[in-house]
Amino acid sequence: MKAYLIDTPNRSITEVEYSGDYKHIYELIECSTFDCVRFDKGDAVFVDDNGLINGPVYNFFGFKGYPNPLAGKGLILGSDEEGETTAPSYPMSWYGDRLVWCELCFRNTWVVSHRGKDQVMSIDQMMDWLSKAID
Repeated sequence: MKAYLIDTPNRSITEVEYSGDYKHIYELIECSTFDCVRFDKGDAVFVDDNGLINGPVYNFFGFKGYPNPLAGKGLILGSDEEGETTAPSYPMSWYGDRLVWCELCFRNTWVVSHRGKDQVMSIDQMMDWLSKAID
């Protein structure tokens, strides 16, 4: 089934084929444990649950409307009324419009890129900015 892979190091989101087996998530996002952040309509992004402790992390991604940056790669999938995995409800462009790249430059200095525009922010400014819904 269709899924969207967020590749943070390469700053890309691409459509990939997901087998439907949860073990395939480990392979796609290159992790040994995962967690998920839920969106409306049953969609969720699966991320490395140990993304912050598997070595130094400088590159993150996030979504406008969700206040926290996420480490590592992400896989977006949907779910039906019974909780079974499905293709995402929203098109990839919907996520692409909301996708934000966050790079830690110094201890509390971040460069946040959204729609080709870079902004320098503190962590508090970034989390406040991320939490606001897209314009």
